[in-house]
Amino acid sequence: SVRTLLLNLSNDLTGEHRDVALAIHQLSELGVMLVSQMMDREAPLT
Repeated sequence: SVRTLLLNLSNDLTGEHRDVALAIHQLSELGVMLVSQMMDREAPLT
């Protein structure tokens, strides 16, 4: 998954490059949460 790849990559990086990788990770997680929330509203499981 993107999460695993970015977290593994961030372990190998330092400084600004690590910060960027972690920011991308946070944004991707936020996107997953937003899509999940939208799906729950539009097509709730019954």
